[in-house]
Amino acid sequence: MNKFVVSCVVSIVMLGVGACGSRGGRYTPNPETVRREMTMRGIKFDEKTFVERAGDGDLTAVRSFVLAKMSPDVRDGKGMTPLLAAVDDGNLETVKILLNGGASPDLADGKGTTPLMFASSAGNAEIADALMNKGANVNARDDSGATPLLYSATRNAPELSEALLARGADANASDKGGDSALHYAAIYNNLALAEKLLARGAQVDARNSNGGTPLMIAATKNEVEIIRLLLDKGADASLKDKSGKTPLQWAQTNNRLRAVDLLSGKR
Repeated sequence: MNKFVVSCVVSIVMLGVGACGSRGGRYTPNPETVRREMTMRGIKFDEKTFVERAGDGDLTAVRSFVLAKMSPDVRDGKGMTPLLAAVDDGNLETVKILLNGGASPDLADGKGTTPLMFASSAGNAEIADALMNKGANVNARDDSGATPLLYSATRNAPELSEALLARGADANASDKGGDSALHYAAIYNNLALAEKLLARGAQVDARNSNGGTPLMIAATKNEVEIIRLLLDKGADASLKDKSGKTPLQWAQTNNRLRAVDLLSGKR
């Protein structure tokens, strides 16, 4: 390679510029040239290395793989893709490089977990937004039936939850156990999400496979603010689950005294 080509390749890879200028016009290195440059820098041109470098947040290496025309949707031996690894690492810039390089925003791992689910589980609103801007499916389901919204319920990340709902996430979607996002909000004491879900039409008395309602879960966990919210939104405190217990009985069984007072009408 002549000095200009070497300098150009380095500039594109290291600095992220789109192409190099010269008196002869614009120059974009061909894939073979980039692969030779990678070899000179000791970077193996294989799927495992691509995924590893993406997970490490190595922007230079990731740009090189994209420019060298390795598919950004390759998988390593564990079924991980570069994008999944980058999202798991929480590196927004790496994620953007891969998405702009053509990575599928919905390609899941072996358990059906999509990049948006990874981002939602981590409460990373910026990465989730980048994925949704590229068309990520907000209602995708993993092998357990969980959606990105259900993943976000495990985190206190109101901006993320609001973004998912604004992009069309189903407020009443439930996993294979019948737990809806409102159940999850009760499980994780996520008051902000519970409020948003109810404002978006979530069923206040949704039942899971055991007949349990969000109010029963909140009563069991002594989550006073969520109990108050659910009651204010019309939750039926007389409902019984498959074991025959009401929310009040669950509170009593678990010695949740504040919940007992609320459910007994002693607000």
